[in-house]
Amino acid sequence: SLGANAIRVYTLQPPAFYRALAEHNAAAGARHLWLIQGVWAELPPGDEFDEPAYLEGFHARIRRVIDAVHGDLVLAPARGNAHGVYDADVSAHTLAWVIGREWEPFAVVAYDAMHAGSCSHDGRFVSVTAGRAMECWIGRSLDFAASYEAQRHGVGRPLTFANWPTLDPLRHETEANRAEEDLWRLELKGIPLPERSAPAWDDDAISVDATRLSGTRRFGPGVFASY
Repeated sequence: SLGANAIRVYTLQPPAFYRALAEHNAAAGARHLWLIQGVWAELPPGDEFDEPAYLEGFHARIRRVIDAVHGDLVLAPARGNAHGVYDADVSAHTLAWVIGREWEPFAVVAYDAMHAGSCSHDGRFVSVTAGRAMECWIGRSLDFAASYEAQRHGVGRPLTFANWPTLDPLRHETEANRAEEDLWRLELKGIPLPERSAPAWDDDAISVDATRLSGTRRFGPGVFASY
């Protein structure tokens, strides 16, 4: 009744959500509702996105979400997570996958510093050209998702990753960065710096450029940018 034609969810929902979507779209005269399904992720220990246990867990989450949307998953209870019998196949109503989430700038800075220099990824479905470490990691993650859906379910759909203005490729020269703001606090206004439980936040510290990623020729659905 809102006039919406799509709904985006950041993470796996309970089975009732997908059953309700299937029932809605099957109803006579219903306004079709597309699903844009996300795969949630937390930050890795020490901002090392290649840490084996972290990567294994993230790939397992990707597989679970894809299987759930295809109505092919039984998921045991886990604290803070959806679970149950996923028996409603809503893949025909799924417009795209959104892999990951909007990453904190300090985590991207740290990971890129651990793996300095330019990189590329020549995947089966997704490629990255002249990227940095985080862009290549995202590209590999998208390639994993596309490869799994193709192998397990024989289909594919458009892919993107969650991004936001904090990591956009623009430089905002007229805006102060974190170091400048801290200096002004101390020298000009005498304001003590706040105690920080995490590295200082800087919206202009680094970028993740979606134009570095693209779908390969064998991947018709393609990769698109999302902010």
